[in-house]
Amino acid sequence: MFRALSKLSLIALIAALMAGPWLLPRPVFAAPDHLLITEVQIAGASADDEFIELYNPADSAIDISSWSIQYKSGGSASYSKKNLTLESSTCIPPQGWFLIANNDYAGTIAPNLAHNSFTLSGTGGSIFLVNNKVLLTTGNEPTVVDRVGYGTGDIIPEGSAINKPLANQSIQRKFISGLYQDTDDNSQDFEISTTPNPQHSNSITCDSGADTGDGGGGSGDSSGIPLNPGTPQPGEVVINEFVSDPTDGGNEWVELYNRTSRYIDLTNFTLEEGSGAVTTLTGGLGADLSSRYAMVYEPKGNLNNDGDIIILKYQGTLIDQVTYGNWADGTLGDNAPQAQDPNATGRLPDGLDSNNDQIYVGRYKDPLRINKNGFNIHRYLSIKPSFSLINTL
Repeated sequence: MFRALSKLSLIALIAALMAGPWLLPRPVFAAPDHLLITEVQIAGASADDEFIELYNPADSAIDISSWSIQYKSGGSASYSKKNLTLESSTCIPPQGWFLIANNDYAGTIAPNLAHNSFTLSGTGGSIFLVNNKVLLTTGNEPTVVDRVGYGTGDIIPEGSAINKPLANQSIQRKFISGLYQDTDDNSQDFEISTTPNPQHSNSITCDSGADTGDGGGGSGDSSGIPLNPGTPQPGEVVINEFVSDPTDGGNEWVELYNRTSRYIDLTNFTLEEGSGAVTTLTGGLGADLSSRYAMVYEPKGNLNNDGDIIILKYQGTLIDQVTYGNWADGTLGDNAPQAQDPNATGRLPDGLDSNNDQIYVGRYKDPLRINKNGFNIHRYLSIKPSFSLINTL
């Protein structure tokens, strides 16, 4: 039996309702657990200047050797497809991208796969990421891992279709609180961007740690370190975050991030700054969430507050570098911003490597805290573990 509200309770309830929806807790989205279509351009410099960008949010590489990208125009009942196998094995690295582009694509970021198997309609269509190479017939098959419908016509979206982008625009998946949004509603998960920003991965060759669908990983000894870790390649380890202007009494530091699905031995790695001071590293980077990050604390030399260059090498081979602030490297316009005390500068999201230093942005607090409170661009903001420290010589 309902009890009548007192006058004071009724007034309080009305006041709460009139206060507006901002009093309600914000929705919290779970991290996607599958490959995503994250950006699509249907026209650019020409009608066929188009691309489809995929992203792997997982902590291990995903083997797409037996996958396909498929398409149905809004004005057609038939499906077209392009198989994603490039070599004997093709993988998208953890937190990595795979760029599929038409042969007439005119962007500066090289595609991982170019094709002419289909073109994207300028009025509407549906794009399907499929975990096999069988041509779709309905668009609702269980083999469809992700799909995006845009524009008008006979569209098969998740939820409702997103509006079509104009030439030199794209539809981009929203990136909120360090996560790509995936509510299974294209109209809510995507937005129109006037500045297309396609991303690719430098290496798409599978290694022993790739996920082939059974959840398995690479082999190793009792320590968990793989027996054959392989030679580190450019872009496999990146300078992920750094502090050049620490708080009073604080210290400079540089965070490294392992973009692969295997352990990487840091023996013979060096970190160098603009004056030529070299820090020799030891230790290693794991491949899971708790170990793929590590911090070089108090590297040799000094990172200039106004601008500098940080260079990561393996046996003299360039693995990664970043210039920030006013450091003159010939392309000053794409330098990362310098972060002033008490902030840091970091990649958005973790591990992004587009060969453009402007990906470095951020405002982080004390680097030795368990969570990096203060700015939410890191994918694992709420659960990212405390830094492990890299040994230096």
